Amino acid sequence: MSYKFNYFYEKVSMADVATTEPDRSVNYGTLVEAVSEGTAIIDETMYNSGVIVNPNGTARLYYFYKKQANRVVGATVE
Repeated sequence: MSYKFNYFYEKVSMADVATTEPDRSVNYGTLVEAVSEGTAIIDETMYNSGVIVNPNGTARLYYFYKKQANRVVGATVE
């Protein structure tokens, strides 16, 4: 099983994240790796939003960089 983390330089809304071409994609073997390593990449780089994609291709978790908190925060995509 592989979870893909799609990264976006621009702020992409949760509604548009599934249909927007990512600036970078990284595959992770587990959901835990995707969450821990993927969110760290957003915290350390200039990406403003991202989404974890399930192995079946559906969006699972949405993330965006929150300037006030100086870190990434997430929400479940339903």
